[in-house]
Amino acid sequence: MTSAIPQPHEEPVHEISPQQRELLEREDDVVQHLTVAKFALAIGDVAAANAAVDAALSRSRRTITDMVDVPASTRRAGKLVRTEPAAPVEPPAQRETDPD
Repeated sequence: MTSAIPQPHEEPVHEISPQQRELLEREDDVVQHLTVAKFALAIGDVAAANAAVDAALSRSRRTITDMVDVPASTRRAGKLVRTEPAAPVEPPAQRETDPD
C-alpha cells in the first residue's frame, strides 16, 4: 500500500566549498555592519554609524588582503589596482525618480 500523504519536494542541496562558505560569511559580516550603520544614521546615532562603517571597511580590507595571499613582508601600497574605477554613487538629492 502506498502512502496517501504527499511528500514534500526536496530541492537539491547546492554544496559549496569551505573557501566559498568563508567568503560568504565574511561578505555577510560586511553587509551586517553596513546595515547597522544605516539604521544608526536613521536614528541619528552618527558615532554608532561611523563605528559600523569602520568595522565593515576593516573586515573588507582583511578579506581582500587574505585573498591576495601575498606575504606581509612583500606587500606594497598600490600593488592591487582595479582595472576600472568603482561606479560613482549619486547623492540622494540628485537621483532621478521614477515617474510611475
